[in-house]
Amino acid sequence: MMREARVRDVGAVILAAGLGERMGGPKVRLLTPEGPLLLRHVTRLLAVGIVRPTLVARPEQADFLRSLRVDGTPLEDRAQLVLGEPSEPAESLRLGLSVASPCAAWFVLPVDSVPAAEATYHALRAAFGPGVRAATPEHGGRGGHPVLSAYDVLARAPSTPLRDRLARLGAARVRVPVVDEAVLSRLDRPADFERWFGAPPAFA
Repeated sequence: MMREARVRDVGAVILAAGLGERMGGPKVRLLTPEGPLLLRHVTRLLAVGIVRPTLVARPEQADFLRSLRVDGTPLEDRAQLVLGEPSEPAESLRLGLSVASPCAAWFVLPVDSVPAAEATYHALRAAFGPGVRAATPEHGGRGGHPVLSAYDVLARAPSTPLRDRLARLGAARVRVPVVDEAVLSRLDRPADFERWFGAPPAFA
């Protein structure tokens, strides 16, 4: 019961430790016409009520991250920075959860994606009712991100890819239809970035 009393409603982990070799640079430094992509994710999470998102990035990005501001406030005051050298997303997720404040459920999202609409986040939370262990957005019959998952699902078998853990949930995983095409975005190569933002990728 003491642990439950300390659990916040919902947390968020942004996975941003990829090297970005196919993109031509570290994706945590991607610049969109509206500013750093990372800050757009953080700002969106704050807007939907996430108190202090957790950000997993590589140690060599520490100075860059600490130079960023969110509405004039240092990023590290608005987000928890977790530095490491994970080799795959599952390891990044494990690292982020290992140091983050306890929450009953978590949004999980990659930094190399277009920020989902606020309405998408609200729809996922609304779908997370009794008996639901995960809620994932769906657009045009295709699944995407962010994922909202119970903590125990994320903590179980941490070396297993998240998609495999979600697939094993059966009816306890709810697919939520949304009109937000951004949930399908995957910014893997320069052409992907240009498709969504109308310009070649740039880095801070």
